[in-house]
Amino acid sequence: MVLEVVHRTDDVSITDLNRGEIALLRLMEDEGRVTPSYAADQVELSSSYVHDSLNALQSKGLVERVSAGLYDIAGGEADDE
Repeated sequence: MVLEVVHRTDDVSITDLNRGEIALLRLMEDEGRVTPSYAADQVELSSSYVHDSLNALQSKGLVERVSAGLYDIAGGEADDE
């Protein structure tokens, strides 16, 4: 759940996130690692908005960039695949 992701950090509350950021976190919970273009298609937002949102989530410590153009929930379990 998005709330579980937010509770992993002491500096962010659910009220600090906008609808797009919440949609991206939900997508990543369901799908695992995502690229900005894939995420944009899935949540029906522009690629530039998704890119900016992923960077904002990364700066909040909720998302990490695992390689060029690939993002995962910070501390996510996708490494076990």
